[in-house]
Amino acid sequence: MLAEPAGERYQPAPSVTALPRPGAIWARRQATGRRDPASGERHTPRVPGFSVLVVCTANLCRSPSAAAMLRAGLPPGSGVAVTSAGTSATPGQEVPPLLVRELARRGVDVADHRSRQLSAEQVSAADLVLVATRAHRAVVVGAVPGALRRTFTLREMARLLTSPTSPRWSAAGALAAPHDGAPSTDDEDEDGEVARWAALAPAAAARRGAAVAQGEDDLADPYGRSARAYRNSVAEVERAAQVVLAAAQAPGLSLRGR
Repeated sequence: MLAEPAGERYQPAPSVTALPRPGAIWARRQATGRRDPASGERHTPRVPGFSVLVVCTANLCRSPSAAAMLRAGLPPGSGVAVTSAGTSATPGQEVPPLLVRELARRGVDVADHRSRQLSAEQVSAADLVLVATRAHRAVVVGAVPGALRRTFTLREMARLLTSPTSPRWSAAGALAAPHDGAPSTDDEDEDGEVARWAALAPAAAARRGAAVAQGEDDLADPYGRSARAYRNSVAEVERAAQVVLAAAQAPGLSLRGR
């Protein structure tokens, strides 16, 4: 069994019905938001830019790790916002010290992260939802069915973006190209970055369908386990995050003109 920290009971991913929907806000979104012609989902217009939501169970290990790594890999002024939440989170909890230490070795700081509970409103507002496991994907899509084509496990997204039919790009080359550190002042640069991120979900969704081994697309949960488990978890998250970041930097990856 997983060890339970004092004052907090760790729970597995809840059923679909357990995902909260903020009453008045969600009702107003459903009543007044526009309907997506493809999915039928109602949602309010999203803010300029692109939003990525990363989801796990407690929002203490896998999702904050992935969110922090994705943010760290974005160029300045990208217009891409990355947040995280948990399907069964106790709001305001700190991440385990072992995780803080493991990510710090990679120059990624999550010491200030505090867990938050996932809501259907957050899912509806996100342009891309990356989850830890297929069970989390089921929770997300069960609450917001229209999010199906933009919800993937992190490893599934990485696998689909490196399939034989993926755009031709070099992960190593994309990650090796450093950003100059200067804030972007060119709206076209931000628009191009946002357009490439917007192209990821449709490109990956079009390649779904191939059978994969049980658990192949899931991220293992290190919570309450050994330092080695945290080290392996962070490495697994890092590999998948690097693929997604590299794909988003691929020249010509855009939905414009299609």
